[in-house]
Amino acid sequence: MTHLKLPAVVCLLFLLSASHLLAIRLFAQDAKKDQESVVKLKTELINVRAVVTDKNGNIIENLTKEDFEVLENDRPQQISFFSLERTGKLSRAAASTGSDSIKNSQPTASKPGSSGGHTVVLFVDTVNLSFSSLYLLRQELKKFVATSLSEDDQVALVTTTASLGIYEQFTRDRQLLNRLIDKIAPWQPDTRVRFYTPLLAARVLASDRAAKVLALCIVREEQGRPCGQEFEEIDPFIYQMSSADEVAITGRAKEVLMEGIRRRQMTLSTLRSVTERLQGMPGQKILALFSDGFTMMGYGGEADLSAVQTVVSRAVRSGVVFYAFNAKGLQPDVFGDASVGTFMPPPSFSTYMGMSARDSENGLNALAADTGGKALFNTNNLNIGLQQALDENSIYYALDYYSSNTEAENKFRKIKVRVKNHDDYKVRAQRGYLPADFKNEEETLTPRQQLIKAMTAPLSVNALGVAATADFIELEGDKAQVSLSIYADPVSFDFLMQNDARLFDAELGVAVLNTSGKVIKTINEQMKGQITPAQFELAKRNGFKSARRLELEPGTYNIRIGLLETHTQRVGSTSLWVEVPDLKKGNLTLSDLLLITAQPQPTNQTEVLQKVSRQGEIIYSSTDVLSYGFKIYNAPEVANLRMQVEFAQDNKVILQTPWTDIASVMDDRDAKAINVSQQFKLNNLKPGTYQLKVRVQDTRKKYIGEKQKWFVIAS
Repeated sequence: MTHLKLPAVVCLLFLLSASHLLAIRLFAQDAKKDQESVVKLKTELINVRAVVTDKNGNIIENLTKEDFEVLENDRPQQISFFSLERTGKLSRAAASTGSDSIKNSQPTASKPGSSGGHTVVLFVDTVNLSFSSLYLLRQELKKFVATSLSEDDQVALVTTTASLGIYEQFTRDRQLLNRLIDKIAPWQPDTRVRFYTPLLAARVLASDRAAKVLALCIVREEQGRPCGQEFEEIDPFIYQMSSADEVAITGRAKEVLMEGIRRRQMTLSTLRSVTERLQGMPGQKILALFSDGFTMMGYGGEADLSAVQTVVSRAVRSGVVFYAFNAKGLQPDVFGDASVGTFMPPPSFSTYMGMSARDSENGLNALAADTGGKALFNTNNLNIGLQQALDENSIYYALDYYSSNTEAENKFRKIKVRVKNHDDYKVRAQRGYLPADFKNEEETLTPRQQLIKAMTAPLSVNALGVAATADFIELEGDKAQVSLSIYADPVSFDFLMQNDARLFDAELGVAVLNTSGKVIKTINEQMKGQITPAQFELAKRNGFKSARRLELEPGTYNIRIGLLETHTQRVGSTSLWVEVPDLKKGNLTLSDLLLITAQPQPTNQTEVLQKVSRQGEIIYSSTDVLSYGFKIYNAPEVANLRMQVEFAQDNKVILQTPWTDIASVMDDRDAKAINVSQQFKLNNLKPGTYQLKVRVQDTRKKYIGEKQKWFVIAS
């Protein structure tokens, strides 16, 4: 790679934020809600997916439609559509057993089975995940990606808090998946064991005397007043608690229970949205849920299954099977765990700790069992469980039916699947649904509502190709802090024609949310224009681009973007995160790295060829020149600054420059910052995903700031 000098970084920034790859006039006009036509969403069949095994766990695949019996609330149902489906490939371990694990014969089916891959969602419940659990989980997920996925499998990595932004979409790219696994972080890292559990809180609010005495002991311990040995001798049925103590434990119980319920609702709400998004996906759909568990206690002190049943109903409607993993793995007994400190509750109350552990697993059990999957606890080898999930769902029966149940009440309806004359066969299938999720009446959404729904969904909608980049960069004379670029793939549009020109007519929606989920900024534009044949050919290579600057206060933001094609009412969406540091604190701070593609031999006017991947990464050819720039804010004297550049692929460093004085690579210095830019010839690097990393050091304070950017070299 050759190091070349770029023009001033200010010019580079101007190219990034102001140049359009397509000469098309886009203009905003007021949306007319009253003229919006209605999008009609049709209800679906009740999708039952059944895996049948014999008493030894061998998969049975020689059954016909007549062999099955499907019951709803113990009433027989008529199977409307039947097939034996084959999806993905068995692992080497399962395949090596041959006839011992698969009973081979030709099935009788009403439609041919599928030979496509699995559709897998790896759902990491960051709201209910400790740091120690996450450390183990990252390693196991990487093993799974490396050893278990086939080329036909498509995988999405999703978190409860949507912290992966634009990356929450399906991919077959193992390099990308490994990168995303490293990005997962707990929502609120806290490795302490909480003795005042939601279950204990629920028992306190239900006036359980023993629970109240234990709660008092825990509250005193939290306040730095050890409860002492005398609590072991207390008879909870005669102990008279002071009014002050009653107020303390009751207030703490409400706080603990409300927090537990809030975390459960966040997890289940996201799971429901994900299962809705999976409804149109192909193949057998598996959702692997990784969590430390969540409480099932309600405000009244009893188990609340309503939200779980809603998720199960959506899973049945979408044909999704859940596998739930307790990410704690082989955890020690709560009283023997050194991480809890010196606190030892009276042994006579240990029953509540065991009940609390079961409470945290009940929701995981219900989600898995009621969707036809499994819950796997007490294992540190999560990779084996993931492989088991793929193997067990490589061959299954599709048993779709319309319910004959005409009862109007909205109660959970139980599904049971049996194989006639084979009581020795075990059938794993969905166990029920709520009829409210299968209304015969048509649900209606306006195009605007459909756009908003796509923007708020945890998974990107891909009917239209949409990608985006958001970079923190403060410029002299500009109040904005973030450069937002939105890219659309013109090949995914269905243009109307007018003579030789294509008509562009779409609605763009942008919403900026803070970490609390509050919408702080919205953009809505109606975009129209005519595209000549020459313009369309250029757009096919580089895409449409819309750029703007956003004025945001210091903080972390989630930007959600949706694009609606007006006449077809198809939608594409994406989301991403950006962090705006507080420069007023005076700390040395780097802007984000900004990339463009320049021709190896620039002409009088450098041609900007910014094409991006679906993940928002700049795409280069192996003969391009990679040009990047960034700013250094609150910098001391230039003589005290130096920098290092690194290129890596698959976590392996392929180039690392020596530490270089900033003075040798800086362009200039303005009132805001020092401007730095460089060029590197890619020198026929092989296709793949690469990481550019830049480090800046203040030699006086030993501070090292670091920024990185991913880019792709196309094949």
